[in-house]
Amino acid sequence: MRPCPCCEAEVTEPLLSTRPVPVQTAVLVKSLADSLAVPRRPIVLQHCPNCGFLWNTAFEAGLVRYDSDYEGTQAHSPVFRSYLSGLARQWLGALPQTPMRVVEAGCGQGEFLAELSHLSAAELQGFDPAYRGEGQARVTIEACELPDGDASADMVVNRMTLEHVFPPLPLLAAQASWLSRMGILFTQVPNAAHMLAAKLPGDLVYEHCNYFTARSLWHLLVRAGLAPQGLSIGYGDQHLTMSSAREGQAMAIPGRIPAGIVEAFASEMTQFGPRWGSLLAAERRAGRTPWIWGSGSRAVAFAAALPDPSVVAGAIDINPVRAGTYVPGSTWCTQPPETLKAGRSLTVVAMNPIYRTEIADRLAKLNCDAKLLAVGETSLAAAAPLGPFIGPGEI
Repeated sequence: MRPCPCCEAEVTEPLLSTRPVPVQTAVLVKSLADSLAVPRRPIVLQHCPNCGFLWNTAFEAGLVRYDSDYEGTQAHSPVFRSYLSGLARQWLGALPQTPMRVVEAGCGQGEFLAELSHLSAAELQGFDPAYRGEGQARVTIEACELPDGDASADMVVNRMTLEHVFPPLPLLAAQASWLSRMGILFTQVPNAAHMLAAKLPGDLVYEHCNYFTARSLWHLLVRAGLAPQGLSIGYGDQHLTMSSAREGQAMAIPGRIPAGIVEAFASEMTQFGPRWGSLLAAERRAGRTPWIWGSGSRAVAFAAALPDPSVVAGAIDINPVRAGTYVPGSTWCTQPPETLKAGRSLTVVAMNPIYRTEIADRLAKLNCDAKLLAVGETSLAAAAPLGPFIGPGEI
């Protein structure tokens, strides 16, 4: 019996088990030998029918490292930078008072805190063991995990971090310990409901041991002694944000995900790799050279799913830090976009459909003859990046 870590329901069920996949998806791998030597483990997903939470019961935290070689930023993308700026404005605007102190757990290289520094005079402090010490004006960052706090922060940020830590409750409790009496905690995670509904196996990666729906995150916040107060779904439905506080009215509990979606996602897991492998092999036979665009976690999952990854020539990434590194677990070497300049008969596969227009514009400037495809492309991907907050009583 495996009780749910979010809602504590005693009845949960096994959903699926993958073949072994690379345990590191965002680390900078600097040689082919190191890439092929990355450990692999299966993902064994357990599902809670009550709240929709999914978690990897086979997760081994000791296999995953977060240090100066960890590279999770998307801030080189104009689309993402615009989104991050809007997010900073939205979250500051949701506070009941002007913040004097802001703390971020898992802040990476401080990109979000830097956005806040342009908009707020608050003291800005971040914590992340992967911080490389590059520095941000007006921002203090410590290269360590979040310690327990002193109830002094008017705004606590947990952006795309909670999915990495199992069990998730202790980290959430540590974040809550920083909150002042009127402070607000903003918790943002990948939206598991979108992953399931859009059938996106590429969103399933070893480093993410937790997959939250709005309902499961609501339950976890309540268990941490907090009142969930606002909900926002944004970035093409990919990101789920919930605000919470020590005091105040809790929002209504979000509904369950529709029946059948979880089972359909599990079925897609067996078809995703062979279907893309067949498509890219056909592109090769037609004289076109496939490349992928984006060398982060989705690229790792994509490579691991293909029956024959050698059908792809390599990876393109606009992040200069990634140039010359390998997509973990594969032979794909990451190249800058200029590698494709004036290229003919190319097929480029975007790992995230929200960047389709940005990638298409870049390919046009490089004078490429390229067919552009996108993994998981749906009408949702064209949605406005920043969703509005839904407050108490509005769900």
